[in-house]
Amino acid sequence: MITLMALSLCVGLLIDDAIVVRENIVRHVQMGKTPYQASLDGTREIGLAVLATTFSIVAVFLPIGFMGGIIGKFFHEFGITIVAAVLISMFVSFTLDPMLSSIWHDPSIEAHGRQHKPVSFYDKTIGRVTGWFDHATETLSNSYQSILRWSLVHKLATLTLAVVIFIVSIVMVPLLGTEFVPKADFSETSLNFYTPVGSSLETTEAKARQVEAIVREFPEVKYTLATLNTGNAPGKMYASVYVRLVDRQARTRSVDQMSGVLRDRLRQVPGITVTHVGLLDAVGGNKQVEFSLQGPDLKELERLSRLVTEKIRDIPGLVDLDSSVKADKPVIQVDVRRDTASDLGLSVPLIAASLRTLVAGQTVGNWRAPDDQTYDVNVRLAPEARNAPEDLGRLPFMSSTMGSNADGSARIVRLSQVASVKESTGPNQINRRDLARRSRHQWQC
Repeated sequence: MITLMALSLCVGLLIDDAIVVRENIVRHVQMGKTPYQASLDGTREIGLAVLATTFSIVAVFLPIGFMGGIIGKFFHEFGITIVAAVLISMFVSFTLDPMLSSIWHDPSIEAHGRQHKPVSFYDKTIGRVTGWFDHATETLSNSYQSILRWSLVHKLATLTLAVVIFIVSIVMVPLLGTEFVPKADFSETSLNFYTPVGSSLETTEAKARQVEAIVREFPEVKYTLATLNTGNAPGKMYASVYVRLVDRQARTRSVDQMSGVLRDRLRQVPGITVTHVGLLDAVGGNKQVEFSLQGPDLKELERLSRLVTEKIRDIPGLVDLDSSVKADKPVIQVDVRRDTASDLGLSVPLIAASLRTLVAGQTVGNWRAPDDQTYDVNVRLAPEARNAPEDLGRLPFMSSTMGSNADGSARIVRLSQVASVKESTGPNQINRRDLARRSRHQWQC
């Protein structure tokens, strides 16, 4: 594949040497020389230029063929193929082309300025088109020579005109506008939002359905697709909505205009924070502006991040402001009394593993439904037995040091006997960069 790509890229280079040599030989024939002498003089005259052009290409692409690393493995064939192709092309243009031109003379070549009389069928059909093209090229060459002669005679006027064109070009730059990657309209857009910290998946789903209903009210919208707690929106409180628009010919507003309208309309939805509406940057897939704060103290970093967010929010022209710093999420904190737990034969890893199975659940198998759909079987406590700290405190653990009961069963220790269980809060998200805590801020302009 890389070899074919190299050959497709150097097609023009392969025929360029032969064309230059052949064209110069034809020019000498038109000067009245014999084909043999024209081939010698034409090749000798243009040989140095063709040689310099070929070796300059070799000097550029030959190092690519010997690059190191993984990139070098991919581009080894690319560089070597181009170098070999242009060297073979130069060899053919210096040997085969002059030889064929010296013995296979084209009888249709006339002296400069003379018209060839049509004789064959080719001359009367396609030859008329090629003849017209040669005449147009000749006219253009004569016009260029006339302009060149005038410029050499009127040096001051030529220099003045060049300076004026240069100044006008600089003045027109602000009128043209610049853009690294133009925004494309593919009749699609997307939006992201999140619900308050600690919201359940059902709450986020309800808000997503409400947002979808609002978006579908616009006549430009064809359909929508909402995803929750996925790669595009990781977390139970995050949601992403893909919006497919009708074709550009069937609507009057562009994607950017639709983004502004959707953004204004979604501000009226309570209980959600919209972090993005529209298309992301084509290069990198991120928002237009991004910066980070780093520091060792998480609390201080959160304070500064909130201060920066409030300052930035008042800047006109900024939309879709998003920060990685969110409010602390509610958690249930289990503080194990290590000495007591050790006396009863329990360890922190053992308690944590048991709680993970009882609260988060564990997949123990799968079940094939009558409709041939396979479902994972996840075992965990019922919701009424794991939602409150008191419920977790009553969870039983088997002791390995207290012996057994009279009936031979193992002695049971409640979690509240070896740990304190209470409601608390914890960081919603912790980001790091270069071994330091980090908060990230993004927005669109």
